[in-house]
Amino acid sequence: MTSVEFFTHLEQEFSSAIQHRDHKTLDERFLDANYTLRISDDPARKISRKDWLATLDVYLVKNWQMRDLELREFGDVAVTSLVVFQEAVVRGIDRSGDFFLTDVWVQSAPKANRLDSANWRIAARYSSPARQLPKPDMLKG
Repeated sequence: MTSVEFFTHLEQEFSSAIQHRDHKTLDERFLDANYTLRISDDPARKISRKDWLATLDVYLVKNWQMRDLELREFGDVAVTSLVVFQEAVVRGIDRSGDFFLTDVWVQSAPKANRLDSANWRIAARYSSPARQLPKPDMLKG
């Protein structure tokens, strides 16, 4: 299994736990103790692990599809960036669409098997609605 396949699988498992509102799996298996979420709608606000987990109760995901995952590895840290299409409602507000996500994964047991999913936690997620912008002339072709 390649590193990209490994982290794609981790992201899929993490996404499934979100869809199923599986607090226990998210809390015990995926989230680092210092996890924070930053969203582009309010970039100065840091959503803590505790507050993010509480949001799951009002976050109804009907559909979640990942694509375009990229991976960068830096020793005991891995950074994934990906696009997610979701159909979701949060507190009655439609939050459907494409989102660009960046996740910072940290290895919880340094020097352990890199491809053991039990050794990785998400320390931070950055989320922004994705939209298609016009390409500058220098990129057209």
